[in-house]
Amino acid sequence: MSPRFISFGPTNVLDYFQIFILTSSLIFSYIITYSAIEADSPSLLIVREVADSGPDGLSEEKLKALLNNDFLIVPRLWDLVVDKMVYLQGDRYRLTFKGLFIAKIFVLSRKLLNAPKGG
Repeated sequence: MSPRFISFGPTNVLDYFQIFILTSSLIFSYIITYSAIEADSPSLLIVREVADSGPDGLSEEKLKALLNNDFLIVPRLWDLVVDKMVYLQGDRYRLTFKGLFIAKIFVLSRKLLNAPKGG
């Protein structure tokens, strides 16, 4: 008696559509979470600093000193420039076509989720 092999591959258009939806979801999830992993998260920094501060806790002044524009804004802005999503024109940062495309994806996803504008 010879063994029988069962095929588990896609058999119709609906199967291919489901594979497309799953793959697209995974790709977009990766794109969204990569930027959060790439740079230090302000929330994680706060938790880490509070944990390292010991029983005395973390003062508000030290926390404000840690969370400045050099930590929060400049690295993320530089990443956008390096990834060619924005460029500097005079004293203004402007979106490139790639940056505009990514921004439209986020706007569309927020509309689909019926989420309010903002972060």
